[in-house]
Amino acid sequence: MPAFAFSPPAFEEAEQQEEEGGRLLPRSFIRAASRVADLVARATVRSRRSVALAELVDLPETEGFTALLRAGEGPPGLIIFDSVAFSSVIEVMTIGTLSGKAAAVRRATTTDAALMADLVDALLAEVDANPTPADPFTPGFRQDRLTDDLRLLDVMLEDVPFALSVMEVELLADGVVRKGQVSIALPEPVPEMPDFSGFEMPVDDTPMPDTQWERALEASVMVAPASLGAVLGRIRLPLCELMALKVDSQLTLPLSQLEEVQLEALDRRVLALGRLGQYRGMRALRLTALPDAEAAGADAEAGQEDTGGGLPVLDWSQEDDG
Repeated sequence: MPAFAFSPPAFEEAEQQEEEGGRLLPRSFIRAASRVADLVARATVRSRRSVALAELVDLPETEGFTALLRAGEGPPGLIIFDSVAFSSVIEVMTIGTLSGKAAAVRRATTTDAALMADLVDALLAEVDANPTPADPFTPGFRQDRLTDDLRLLDVMLEDVPFALSVMEVELLADGVVRKGQVSIALPEPVPEMPDFSGFEMPVDDTPMPDTQWERALEASVMVAPASLGAVLGRIRLPLCELMALKVDSQLTLPLSQLEEVQLEALDRRVLALGRLGQYRGMRALRLTALPDAEAAGADAEAGQEDTGGGLPVLDWSQEDDG
């Protein structure tokens, strides 16, 4: 690459033309490059914008340098040097100068990452040491690990908005000037929620009645089929006698049970009491009493306990077809 004459006053004039809100990062890069790599640098912010993760992962080059930035337990950031800026920094830090040839293009290694960490950490330390309201940056970030496989960036980074700053840099050593690009993407800070501790507002959490839904539910339930059993009585037999039953076997029921029939639901809850009879030549059940809810529940629990004993319970039931 041909050598170009370098004029420091031109750098100073360009710095004076920078906008007030984009000076912190370029100045921090110039100081870090001078202190760590003994490089004379010029830097200007080309753009600052908010980007999503899907856009950020497409920015790095395979032959450049890309590394994660960490600050505590929060989401990581990213720093990207294009191939020219990366190779120029490594060249100066290893051989002490820039050659007149074109910058070598290659992939970054872990050794490169160790050298670049000095420059990156110095850059971020300068940013932390000189905060300005017009140029806000989240403090505390430092270089973490080299991202050698760019396909894994969307896994390493979190899906949050990033504040992306892109700098155009010029590096000078022994009369040779090389132009490159450095990008820093930091997670945008989460806005703080206001303190509502002293704020009270009456809230009516009473559910709004949905009369239309209630009527539809009631209509569906009321047409559902219900099975009732007319129980004449129950007796308890030993298992051996039960297994010995056959045609013409006789079972004796107490007379009191035949005088009163219980109308039961599927859970053996007693819904009514009645007597056997006939209606137009068909067997029928005439209701004589309706037990209260507590008594019906007690009868149902008693019936369930009876079925749990060691002896079987036999039911002779008259189904109410009406």
